[in-house]
Amino acid sequence: MIRKQIKRPLLPKPRNIQLPIQKNKKVPKIKVIFMSPTERSSESLGNGFRRHIFNDVEIPATDYAEIRLSIRNTSRKPVSAGWSIYDFHQAYAVESYPRTNTEWVITVYNGTGIPRSITPYLITKS
Repeated sequence: MIRKQIKRPLLPKPRNIQLPIQKNKKVPKIKVIFMSPTERSSESLGNGFRRHIFNDVEIPATDYAEIRLSIRNTSRKPVSAGWSIYDFHQAYAVESYPRTNTEWVITVYNGTGIPRSITPYLITKS
């Protein structure tokens, strides 16, 4: 049996190419909303889990909002967080992560031309 060797195509050497910088491009602003919040309600989910619902937060038109959720003066730890938004228009969760052992961060982008309200939620465990 004769084997034929397949040659690999020659690839061009990589070059350091800089992308052009766009001038006069609008840089999105981020509105940071600190919530060590006023809880609207809280309910037990069983097995040490609890859902905390906070007061609504308004996100300006075509803007970002970073919402920091925490429960103070307690030994409860955040496990997860979420949000609901009014109206069925564009809105995007940009990030959602635990910032510390007691604080959760949610960043939401409002892609519409009108301000919108969201309701943040935090799930904690004792």
